[in-house]
Amino acid sequence: MATATRGRHVLSNFGRLWYLQMDASRRRFYEEMRNAWDRGDDGVELIDMGVRAAQRLLLLVGLLLAAAPAVGQQTESSSSDANYTRAMHLFYAGNYEEALPLFVRERDLARSQFGGGSGEHATALNNLGEVYRQLGRLDEAEAEFVAALEIEEARLGADDPWLAKPLNNLALVYRAQGRYDEAEQNLKRSLRILEESLGHRHPDVAGSLNNLARLYETTGHPERAEPLLQRALMIARNTLGDAHPTTQHVQANLQRISAELGT
Repeated sequence: MATATRGRHVLSNFGRLWYLQMDASRRRFYEEMRNAWDRGDDGVELIDMGVRAAQRLLLLVGLLLAAAPAVGQQTESSSSDANYTRAMHLFYAGNYEEALPLFVRERDLARSQFGGGSGEHATALNNLGEVYRQLGRLDEAEAEFVAALEIEEARLGADDPWLAKPLNNLALVYRAQGRYDEAEQNLKRSLRILEESLGHRHPDVAGSLNNLARLYETTGHPERAEPLLQRALMIARNTLGDAHPTTQHVQANLQRISAELGT
């Protein structure tokens, strides 16, 4: 049985091996989630994956249309696996009310089994926060995201690339609440962390640029959004290709902004 440790590898190395070892049903489930991620609204995507003995997937929604997910582990019990798998299917089917108590249970299990300051607990807090956000329960979503961010800052430091994801989650809540200055602050910090840790041409950076551009568009500043989207599109094309859904999504955003500006 796998030990209860939490890896920090991206899909391009450890995660790719894990994907190749999946059985057919789990691969289909993974592809369903990847497709939902690619179809999602700006800033919403899978950002954390749980790899346990059963190699189950963890939901964390928030940053980067082009992000390579991080990986980790949670509880090992079969009942928890069943609870989590059902919660994931309900979430991606849009049945947020029905999924909510299952994600609450996952959070409570993570806290009791791994401790309130663990990475597993932070992951579960983020997951639950996203369910609350989808339900429009923004104050509750904010509380979960803030708690997750505080745990991970204490564990990892202020500049770990994993922090870019909960920072973005929190920015989405602030944007929905009209707290635009706080949303901008989080998105800029997220972008800085990614550029410094992954490089300026990484696809995660393209997603972060896109999210910041969307905030500027929301606040009536398309002239600030356009150069960010131009850069994001260049990165996406070079790293993902023209046919990738992320590239097409960023391109559509840029075309809309350019049409508004008449450029």
